[in-house]
Amino acid sequence: MPHAGRAQNVASGRPQRIPGLDGLRALSIVLVLMAHATGTVGLLETAAFPAWLPVGELGVGIFFVISGYLITTLLMAERAKTGTISLKDFYIRRAYRIVPAAHVYITVIVLLSMAGVLTLHRFDSLHAISYTTNYAQDRSWWLGHLWSLSVEEQFYLLWPALMLLLSTRGAVLAAVAGVALAPLSRLAIYKLAPSHSAGVGEYFPTICDGLAIGCLLALAQPWLARRERYLRFAASPLFWLVPVAAVASLYVSQRLFLRATVTPLIVNVSIALVIDRCVRFRHLLATRILERRPLVWLGTMSYSLYLWQQVFVNRHADSWIHSFPVSIVLALLAATASHYLVEKPFLRLRQRRSALRAASYPAGIRIR
Repeated sequence: MPHAGRAQNVASGRPQRIPGLDGLRALSIVLVLMAHATGTVGLLETAAFPAWLPVGELGVGIFFVISGYLITTLLMAERAKTGTISLKDFYIRRAYRIVPAAHVYITVIVLLSMAGVLTLHRFDSLHAISYTTNYAQDRSWWLGHLWSLSVEEQFYLLWPALMLLLSTRGAVLAAVAGVALAPLSRLAIYKLAPSHSAGVGEYFPTICDGLAIGCLLALAQPWLARRERYLRFAASPLFWLVPVAAVASLYVSQRLFLRATVTPLIVNVSIALVIDRCVRFRHLLATRILERRPLVWLGTMSYSLYLWQQVFVNRHADSWIHSFPVSIVLALLAATASHYLVEKPFLRLRQRRSALRAASYPAGIRIR
């Protein structure tokens, strides 16, 4: 998962931690692992198995809302500091962050396929490297999880350009349009193109509301800071009704109309409010728990773990490496290697480039 609770200092390239978000990243990847692990060897499949599927949905939802929030926070900070947004620098920063780890994983999977160890579908690798896996319903397990990374890459192509072209008010309206577009897209496919219903929740127009609500949170935080009634609620014990409502809505909503409209809105808004509470109230117990070192570490590992867990946490395979809890241990080991041998060296290169670029401009000159 590309972001691990950090925003980038646009001048120095140094990461600036946002309280609680690494812990929420850890929660997100744990929920995804729970969903994938249910039914694997050693973790018996039960009649309740379908009930675990929303846990994975919730994990992916957290992933998208945080992404929208962090990217918008980054873009707002750059515009406040420099007066503009450099699309070129944005994409270079994102490339350093995402491409190396993803392409190492894709390369390993393709090589294993060529060696006959596993089987890929015909266009799996093409969809993976072009970040269009979310539009490929005929795909293998080994690269199929990259659908969510594809959604995020498509978000990168659209949102920074909108932020560059629009005022803050215009960006708010664009994000609201995204929130409205997604349920309409889901309903349209269910009703008018049911043969494509398997892509609902993966095609970008049907899943962009989570990202858009994260964007809205970043844009609305100054406004929320002036709402005394909201602040009192956010700091009170009654706030726990928010995450409870999110989880309950995933399990209670059975009707198609509700699952396509009301449930995603409740879940995504709840996630956004939890993010705001963590960022705004560092002293509260929940935020302090999310800031515990093991959760922060797991949050920083979440992108590599997201990539590599698919090899091991596989309910469709029955070898010993796919048995629980061996699969979790192996996924953590592979993710650790990816994080320290691939991710971190490229992040250091990115920081070095940003620092050199910032130092090359005289004081008072805006970096574009």
